[in-house]
Amino acid sequence: MIVMTDTRSNSFLTIIYIISIVILASLILGFGSLVIIFLIAGIVFLVNPSARMGILRDTLSGMSNTSGPWSIMFSIFFILFLLAMLILIAWSVLKLIQNVREKIFFEASTLGYIRGILWGYGVIIVWDSFASVIADRFGLDLGTINSGGSSDGTTLLMWFAIYAIYIIFKYGIQLQDDSNKIV
Repeated sequence: MIVMTDTRSNSFLTIIYIISIVILASLILGFGSLVIIFLIAGIVFLVNPSARMGILRDTLSGMSNTSGPWSIMFSIFFILFLLAMLILIAWSVLKLIQNVREKIFFEASTLGYIRGILWGYGVIIVWDSFASVIADRFGLDLGTINSGGSSDGTTLLMWFAIYAIYIIFKYGIQLQDDSNKIV
């Protein structure tokens, strides 16, 4: 019976490990593609004055209720920063799952990966709130890219849960270290 449960949990861990790899790869590809697109558009914008107005007009028409180039730059920075934090979270989750698959639980590396998830998720919450304040202050419409998750409390509750798991693992590592010192 125990072998059957271990087989199921190992199979499930393998499935979520593969899904994590796919998610991480897609986030990295998306981030890289957006950086290349934004760099090319920025270079064309700076070098070719006749294309400047066309790029600005097309970009503004594609983004509803934006007030100008500053809102476009803020939106670009906002998107790239969120993607970078999501990459940090996805990488930390991938490495955490890898540790669980290798039965590495109460070690510093596992705590580091949980800390990576905690920091990435916390920064997203703060950045999302900051972006909402900036958008309201300057009349930007970030409704299409702003997740809006920080306003409903569920996001904050999830961060609290991750923090509690972090504290549990930190305490578990301290107990393990104390146990190793006694023996």
